[in-house]
Amino acid sequence: MYALSPKQELEDTYIPGIPPSLTRYMISNADKTFHTSGDYGLQLFQVIKSKSFEAWQIDFEIKTDTTFTTSAKEPDLDMHIAIQNDFKYTLNGIGEIILPQRRFNFTYSPLPEGNTKFEKDRHYQYIEIHPNLEVLKGLVSSFPILDKFLHNITKEKAVMLTRQHPSTTGDMLAIIYRILYNSYEGPIKDLYLETKLFELLVLGLHQSEQTTTKPDAVSLSDYEKERIQEAKDYLITNMDNPCSISWLAKHLRLSERKLRLGFKQQYGTTPFDFMLEARLEKAMELLLTTHTPVQEMAAMTGYSYVPNFIAAFTKRFGQTPGSFLKKKA
Repeated sequence: MYALSPKQELEDTYIPGIPPSLTRYMISNADKTFHTSGDYGLQLFQVIKSKSFEAWQIDFEIKTDTTFTTSAKEPDLDMHIAIQNDFKYTLNGIGEIILPQRRFNFTYSPLPEGNTKFEKDRHYQYIEIHPNLEVLKGLVSSFPILDKFLHNITKEKAVMLTRQHPSTTGDMLAIIYRILYNSYEGPIKDLYLETKLFELLVLGLHQSEQTTTKPDAVSLSDYEKERIQEAKDYLITNMDNPCSISWLAKHLRLSERKLRLGFKQQYGTTPFDFMLEARLEKAMELLLTTHTPVQEMAAMTGYSYVPNFIAAFTKRFGQTPGSFLKKKA
């Protein structure tokens, strides 16, 4: 079991900068970066600041099954977004939380204490958005869901905004990429980040209000849940060779109905939409970390016709792959 330093102590306990082995996770707009390593693997923290927000991208490369413990002396209010892999952790006053990949939630803890479990040979990545409390107070009239949440904060009670974890939409993912990777500098950058972080917060609150607490729409056995997990892994691993839902259902020995409804229930999206998002996220990762030509990138993400790839990428991220490469350069 390892101790994870509170955020306010990172500058004193972790090493500034990014080691060569982690540069593929480097974001272009970080105000501060810290890393550390051990027998368990590597950790990387990158921070972006604006007037009313802090955004953290946190990466873990885990070599062995590991549990991190953490405690802090200051309250923590954040929007926690699982980008890569599921996060399993406990938080004092709330209990066990299982945050699936591409889900998010808002939490508050007056004295954060808990632990996070990681499985070996995995890369974990999540985003934390820390808004100024006054920003949330200013949104209560637009989002009544905040009323009880803020009441608990004033009473210094640990609280999670919704019992179910809302899905991170494609629009939210696109905004996250624009926050992490843009070419603005100076006052324009500060204003741009403030605007985009506020936009992400608003979309997250809207998505939270859309989340219901109704019972599961379909009953799933442990076997079926495992097969649906396999479906998600298969779609990611074989994105260069997309399959039909009917083929995938037969491959996993599930009915198409169970696969569609169960996948939607567990991951908040359909298998088709999940596959589309995974392919576009992979394309963005290739753009950020490699010099892969656009035509080759299209093939690697399952697009046999390059114009279709460019159109899908542009719709999701608001610019063509070529335009993104020019800004990156």
